[in-house]
Amino acid sequence: MNLASYLRESAKCRPTLAAIKLDSETAYTFEALYRESQKISHWLLSNGIKAGDRVAVFMPNNTSYLAVLYGILAIGAVAVPINSKLHHKEIAYIFDNSKSLLVFTCAESYRTVLRANGIQTGASKPVIADVILRESLADKMGVPIFDCADGHPAWLFYTSGTTGKPKGATLSHDNLDLMTQSFIKEVLPDMREGDNLIHAAPMSHGSGMYNFAATYLGATQIIPRPKSFDAKYFLNLSCQLGNTISFLAPTMINRLLDADISEKHKSSIKRIVYGGGPMPLATITTSIQKLGQCFAQIYGQGECPMTITRLTREDHVRATEKKDATLTSVGRKFESVEIRIVRAENGSEIGEIEVKSPIVMLGYWDPISESPRPLEDHWLKTGDVGYLDENGYLHLSDRSKDVIVSAGINIYSREIEDVLSMHPMVKEVAIVGRESIQWGEEVVAFIVSQGSPHPAIADLDSFCIQSIARFKRPKKYFFVETLPKNAYGKVEKRTLREWATSNGIVDNT
Repeated sequence: MNLASYLRESAKCRPTLAAIKLDSETAYTFEALYRESQKISHWLLSNGIKAGDRVAVFMPNNTSYLAVLYGILAIGAVAVPINSKLHHKEIAYIFDNSKSLLVFTCAESYRTVLRANGIQTGASKPVIADVILRESLADKMGVPIFDCADGHPAWLFYTSGTTGKPKGATLSHDNLDLMTQSFIKEVLPDMREGDNLIHAAPMSHGSGMYNFAATYLGATQIIPRPKSFDAKYFLNLSCQLGNTISFLAPTMINRLLDADISEKHKSSIKRIVYGGGPMPLATITTSIQKLGQCFAQIYGQGECPMTITRLTREDHVRATEKKDATLTSVGRKFESVEIRIVRAENGSEIGEIEVKSPIVMLGYWDPISESPRPLEDHWLKTGDVGYLDENGYLHLSDRSKDVIVSAGINIYSREIEDVLSMHPMVKEVAIVGRESIQWGEEVVAFIVSQGSPHPAIADLDSFCIQSIARFKRPKKYFFVETLPKNAYGKVEKRTLREWATSNGIVDNT
């Protein structure tokens, strides 16, 4: 199958229904969106792009995003969506690693990032999407949808590995089709034609994958005008539209709680799906009190997108009534997923979480062979540590890969350590995460200085943002004489987390 058939069928069945709106103004009907995607397909084929070629998409959320995405998928090419907030070095790495032949961008992104930093790496060639979409429609329709065989790649989802270097999780059309059908059935069974999906998070990642369910069912996808999340704006837009659905990171939900929430706001929100790990019990309890029972949670990774476990709206209702520990879990497994806990030899119930499912990626992208490297035994080692309770609910305890989930985004300690260790006044550095009311988790740095005095925090911040995205830099620095180490000379990060917590939650941004 080919995911582009979702859009083709909706264009046939509901041609005049709004597919995309900018706030409350219709940008495309389903028929118009399909025609625009055909234009992109025609342009790609005319420029020598064929099935299997990688095509990057580097744009903030905008009304053209889905026309480009479906245009790429329709010809069997592989989409490589890139977060527009990444550092230019990270962007260049993804271009090179994926061997993308083209990158679709918009005038704004090209001016501010690509051209400003001279990014035209390898064979990648920046193309302004809006220029193509402004061309005449003549002779650009009727491009057949490529018939994808089993395992044909659709999306390279770049996530970080244990070394901090981004890895391309290769997701096939079949992976994403089953993900979509599972998500509709088990998380949003009441999603309907005409509902409004607000893209409050980047479409290059999880929010963009929600697009498939909306396109399949005929829901309208909403692009808010503000470039960053504005709680008051989101609430008022929900009020204006009604029947809204959105994926929000915990940090966004915290901002909602600080806003003035009326009964009209509450009644306009159909569902808020949150992810990136469970919210603190106090936060989700307050969220339910202020916004009502509109919440569902998903736990997934780029390697098994959106669909490892789910804590449904009904789970939230039941847990709230019984006041049990279910709200601190990430829910029960999806029907198409197997989960096993690989326990340590000490007999603990806690162990590394491994997943097996037809939704799991084909493998990590190998730029040398230009194909995915398959998993050895079909089990995905998530790197997360946890346990299953007697009712089958999964609880996360720790992260064996030292991943920090801040505002719903995975940040890897090794990546930041590699940067800070190059500072001339830093002798040793260790990065950990600690609980944050605002961010879910925040990045904390422990530094052993090279002599005296300690480096200035402003200097360390500036040093970081020369190489990594601004949101990855530490929120707090602690200067210590030595780092705690075990008998093998490895830093004891559990001890550092305890130290960070004992110093209280401080946000020095």
